[in-house]
Amino acid sequence: MIRLIYTFLILLLLNISSFSQIKSAKIEFKIEYELIEELESQRSTLSNKMIIYMNDGFSRKEEVTRIGSQVLINDINNNQSFLLMQIAEEKLAIQVQESSDSNDVKEKVTYLDQTKEIAGYSCKKAVLNTYDNKKEEANTIELFYTDEISSIYDLKFRNIKGTPLEFTVKSKGMTITYTATLISTDQQNDHLFEIPEDFTILSMSEFKRLMSN
Repeated sequence: MIRLIYTFLILLLLNISSFSQIKSAKIEFKIEYELIEELESQRSTLSNKMIIYMNDGFSRKEEVTRIGSQVLINDINNNQSFLLMQIAEEKLAIQVQESSDSNDVKEKVTYLDQTKEIAGYSCKKAVLNTYDNKKEEANTIELFYTDEISSIYDLKFRNIKGTPLEFTVKSKGMTITYTATLISTDQQNDHLFEIPEDFTILSMSEFKRLMSN
């Protein structure tokens, strides 16, 4: 009988552990920049805050700058991303990532022993190295991730063993660090991850043709 109770308790603890991972959340990030001297004049136009909404398989990223807002919706399972923007009276959803694009990117993830606490969550360090064959471009991202949150909010992080709460990228003379400051684990509304009906969906090539007219 004691052995039976012990086995039951182990199974119960395993089930609690499996359900404890968070799949729906809202994460607010602060954004910090290191700029080369030539780019300092642009600092005031850069966003200093990013908000991520996540539901299992979908995410929504919002950034606001002095020149306007940007919304990116990711369909993680289908490897698709849509940028929502308004130009004059036109509301557009531009497909900036297609399912075939991932075939052009090779990546390697290195997991390290370093840890830190971010927004109340224990995080581990990893380094993500990618190479885009199509663009002939290599990138390195240093990040800290938590395995207490299981949702993916960015396609480039889909193979990380958790959710990054801090990451640093380098691009065109800028070093940009995103750090989570506030996390809500409330269930997020499905409507956040839908493209509004009054938006026209365009491929990137269709958008480029529209802009050239």
